[in-house]
Amino acid sequence: MKKVFPIIIAIIIIVCGVLVFFYFQKEPEKVIEAVPYVEENDIEILSAKEEYQNPVYIYTQDKDGKTIDIEEVEFKDSVKTYNFYDYSVSEEDENGYVTYSFKYDSDMEIEYKSIKNQNYSWYYSYSSVSPGFFDYYTGDMYYVNSISLDNRNVVLLQEDKSDDDEDKYKYTDITWNNKTYKIGVYTETESEWQGNKLLEDTNEYKKYGDTDKSKTTVYIYAPKDYDGLMVSILKRGSSKESFLNQMEQNNRYLELKKEAEETGEKSEELLKIEEKINRLTKLFESVYNENLKYTKDDFYVFRVSDIKPSE
Repeated sequence: MKKVFPIIIAIIIIVCGVLVFFYFQKEPEKVIEAVPYVEENDIEILSAKEEYQNPVYIYTQDKDGKTIDIEEVEFKDSVKTYNFYDYSVSEEDENGYVTYSFKYDSDMEIEYKSIKNQNYSWYYSYSSVSPGFFDYYTGDMYYVNSISLDNRNVVLLQEDKSDDDEDKYKYTDITWNNKTYKIGVYTETESEWQGNKLLEDTNEYKKYGDTDKSKTTVYIYAPKDYDGLMVSILKRGSSKESFLNQMEQNNRYLELKKEAEETGEKSEELLKIEEKINRLTKLFESVYNENLKYTKDDFYVFRVSDIKPSE
């Protein structure tokens, strides 16, 4: 009977030790997986094989290119349409990268009434918001080096690339799951007006029409099999308000750049504008207005890899 008590005591000690051990054990840290930007914001991915469009803002200019208002000219509201095609992927290079390329056509029909006997010498032009390119995982908008082959299309607030820079791409560092990818984007655009035509002639006015046809080729330099390349189209497009705001900022930027060239020193205002141009924005952010925030309903979105392949 005396031997039973030491055994019982030993068992109690062991049980208590086990309980103490588990009590002081920390719970293993839970691994939280990052959620891709597109999934986190519940952005609907559409087909790249559909035709998309967004509004443009049509305006008049004098012979010197200055924007002017002419009451005797009335433009019909118009949109720009986008069709994507010719997707292809190059051979892999020594860095494990490939060049993804595709084209898109963008057409815009213009129609306006001009009251007879008006004596202005003027030209028409328009402002549009072109498709953008962003990252599926981070939502970061890729920097783009946009070139107009006919020197007609103007990209506002775009920092100039050096003529000595042989690399045509602008690069964005995309960091996801502790890995950093360098994504380069370069576009070439050529445009042509089809010709102003008389559509209607009345006693009060004449109605004219014209069509602008553009073709853009997009090159994206990225790792082979990288599936984060996305296209976005802003549904609201361009308006008079957004156009005037962008023009004001762009004109000020050009003035400050000219002053810096003359004085050899950049002003604080110019430095702030350059910082604004160069900052990395996400899909829902605006380059021109830091207080403006978009939502998923403001964009058409699709994958680059879904674009119709070249034949």
